[in-house]
Amino acid sequence: MWNKGSVGVAAKTWPDKVERWFQVDSRQFDDLGLEAVHGKVFDRYPALYEVTAKIRGMESTFNLVPIHLKAKDEGSLRRQMAARLLAEAVAELAQDPGFDNDWIIGGDANATLASGDLDALTSV
Repeated sequence: MWNKGSVGVAAKTWPDKVERWFQVDSRQFDDLGLEAVHGKVFDRYPALYEVTAKIRGMESTFNLVPIHLKAKDEGSLRRQMAARLLAEAVAELAQDPGFDNDWIIGGDANATLASGDLDALTSV
């Protein structure tokens, strides 16, 4: 929930150059010898929003990516792969006009930061 008078939220589309990364299936990487994660890295497609806050005559814009990385038995590796893909997407898009604002990625990851599953996101 937000105050529409001071915060605007608009859905954005992931650009083609990174959107295809979110369709990846972990079984495409069998040759790496990693433990199988049984399917799509993102069971739930990560959304992308642009949030603009207007407070006391100042305006600030950031990109918001709500995630849901809860997993079944293969959780840890799947979260690691998802975090890496999201980190790479942010790094790639941060160079482009319209995506060069701050980024907030958050939601339900079903893991703590101490687990190491989300390390790729903490260094972005």
